[in-house]
Amino acid sequence: MGQTGLARVLVTGGTGLVGSHLVELLLSKGYAVTCLVRDPQRLRWLRGMNVDLVQGDCSQPGSLAPAVRDVSMVFHLAGLTKATHARDYYRVNHLGTRNIL
Repeated sequence: MGQTGLARVLVTGGTGLVGSHLVELLLSKGYAVTCLVRDPQRLRWLRGMNVDLVQGDCSQPGSLAPAVRDVSMVFHLAGLTKATHARDYYRVNHLGTRNIL
């Protein structure tokens, strides 16, 4: 539970524009936020926010257990918007979503 007693939430895609705004909102409402990130060195808009980071990738199920531990809600915003091959969309957007579920 967060400091105000609100649930811990997981946000995937938090380093993106939409995800980072969601993280800001959740923090302002008192939620404890965990973000699943592929590369902790590339935090973009998350830099300086009071979030817990878990390194992993939604397309790799073995990396997800630490991210979902003790969370009450998941906001899944990770996904590809452009890719060279259709199989990459499938791997990340379809299989990645299935893995998160």
